[in-house]
Amino acid sequence: MSWQANQLVLASFWVLSLCIAMGFALIGAWTILPFAGIEMLVLSAAFYYVSWQLSYREVLTFDGQIVYLEKGIYRPKHSWKWPRHSLLLQVKLAQREFDQHRLSLCSDGCSVSIGECLNKQQARELMQLLRKQQLRIVTI
Repeated sequence: MSWQANQLVLASFWVLSLCIAMGFALIGAWTILPFAGIEMLVLSAAFYYVSWQLSYREVLTFDGQIVYLEKGIYRPKHSWKWPRHSLLLQVKLAQREFDQHRLSLCSDGCSVSIGECLNKQQARELMQLLRKQQLRIVTI
């Protein structure tokens, strides 16, 4: 979900929790109020953290004979630039069923891992897309 959708869900949880806590406070159990507030703050922090982590992006751009890679959350924080002819995709295939394939872009002694959060099927699709871009692929 987007951050705006998460905010709507959080607002509904806040309202529900506040109504329940106020009901208990009205019958004399006012000590529930701080705990309800703390619970909602922790839940809000968890929603924000997960949304923030899911905003991570890797953008691979082929521009003529130059290949660009940008990584970051919300905006590019790290970027690389390579000539296409010297770049290759190094693939370390998963040894066990639940392991992931490890993909790295390598050029002139520089190696940058990509697709770290992809499952096996998505990694295969990425390899096919990069093969269509005529990128050399080496399996180790």
